[in-house]
Amino acid sequence: MTKTKFCAIMSHTVGGSEGVRKYWGNFLQDTDLLVFVVDAADMHNLSLAVKEIKTLLGDDRLAGVSILVLANKQVSS
Repeated sequence: MTKTKFCAIMSHTVGGSEGVRKYWGNFLQDTDLLVFVVDAADMHNLSLAVKEIKTLLGDDRLAGVSILVLANKQVSS
């Protein structure tokens, strides 16, 4: 947990592999911000990332939660 005189931040880094995704729901309660990082260079799994974030968006525990989607590993050609 990171604390300043203005706020306290608790963060969880949870991987995106198939075996770990089933545990994502354990971290949604009392969430104020969701940062979803996508490997933008992996076109094969990009559609899977879209499917997974849509599933997350359907969870009532994320109603009203701000979501930031970061496209990691972008390469210019």
